[in-house]
Amino acid sequence: MVIAGISAGYWLGASEAHFILKNMTFLLNSERNVETVQNIKALEGLRENRIEEIIQFMEVRVKAALKYDGIQAATLDRAREHQRKYCKTPCLGIP
Repeated sequence: MVIAGISAGYWLGASEAHFILKNMTFLLNSERNVETVQNIKALEGLRENRIEEIIQFMEVRVKAALKYDGIQAATLDRAREHQRKYCKTPCLGIP
């Protein structure tokens, strides 16, 4: 009975881990797909000389990305420099 309980616990744990891994893979692939579609839209805009529209599009993406935890200080410094050099307002949301 103990062996059956251990086996069942192992099976449930392995099954749950597999389920979590499968979901994480799905989410990662979904995120890559969305990012690829966004990059294609940006490429199309550049090819069609819609430069200002693409700049605004990219600024919105960067602004959103800068809100995530774990952004490195060097990246924030670079964003500040871009904002200082190219924006009249805090276009990247950095004070």
